Amino acid sequence: MKPIFVYGSLMKKAMYGAYEHFLKGNTEKEVSGTIQGKMHVVAKYPAVIEGEGEIVGELMYIKHQKYRAVLKSLDIFEEYMEGKPEKSMYLRKSKIVSTDLNEKVEAWVYIWNQSVEDLIKVEDGDWIKHSMVDF
Repeated sequence: MKPIFVYGSLMKKAMYGAYEHFLKGNTEKEVSGTIQGKMHVVAKYPAVIEGEGEIVGELMYIKHQKYRAVLKSLDIFEEYMEGKPEKSMYLRKSKIVSTDLNEKVEAWVYIWNQSVEDLIKVEDGDWIKHSMVDF
């Protein structure tokens, strides 16, 4: 079972409480980390695409007995439809996370599956800093 890397409203530190709804009480541990990518703003949430740059987030290790239910709930929340990329807002992809513990961990990450052409870029890839300033 792969952990899940979150970088927006699902982070423990985020303002909008998605962590409270989907992840609180369902994790064995949570570790800060980063992935490679570019972050943009869609309304009041982030959209990460593949590319050069660093995205700040948290690696969520889901409890074994809760894993399938949590992953299914997150897929719905992120509008990911397995096997239907053309209908998915985000795609769930396997990426390497660099943790604050100097580890490299393979994890699931929700990657934006729409255009970023007209979206504002979050230069430092840190949604928590961005949301505290701009919202």
